Amino acid sequence: MLVMKKALLALTALIALTVILAGCAEVSDDRTGNSGKPVEEDSNISELDYSALSESSIAGVDVVFVDMMIPHHEQALVLADLAFKYAEKNSEVLRLAEEIRSVQGVEVDMMRSWYINSDIAPRFQDHSEMAGMLSDEQLEALGNLRGKEFDIAWLEGMIEHHEGAIDMADMVKFSKTSAVIEFAEHLIILQQREIDEMRSLLETLKG
Repeated sequence: MLVMKKALLALTALIALTVILAGCAEVSDDRTGNSGKPVEEDSNISELDYSALSESSIAGVDVVFVDMMIPHHEQALVLADLAFKYAEKNSEVLRLAEEIRSVQGVEVDMMRSWYINSDIAPRFQDHSEMAGMLSDEQLEALGNLRGKEFDIAWLEGMIEHHEGAIDMADMVKFSKTSAVIEFAEHLIILQQREIDEMRSLLETLKG
């Protein structure tokens, strides 16, 4: 975990330096986006128009963000599939898994369209040490669990995974692409809400 945090901090510092050298003298950290209006904390992710956002193109820091976020989302889809196979049929765990699968699947397609629109080839590399990513060993161990024991381990892993996504979304404060900014803002809101729900459910399961 410490290695992942250090890697993320180093990447963020590199992005900041790149943006500064490019002449971005003023950077806002209030997550207001290009509209200048703060995002309401109760924003509903379902209101995000993924079809419209898919028409955007990306450049600079956006490419770094998408290059990291796509494989991060894809692992979330793997985790969701594991829940449908091995969870204890807990309705709340399955509801969360379904929400993650349906939303993040659409978001992966949207982010891939940004590469196409920008005529940029994905540059996916080894992201095993990226914030929140479970190792192959952790995924294998999770797949060997069943029932309530699986539910608890799945929730713990997904909380860490979501926290990593929120950390990465913060780098979008360096972006000037409205679609990317809007997506990142909603991602932060939705995944923090899911984290809160998973922590509450985890307390109940641990009793």
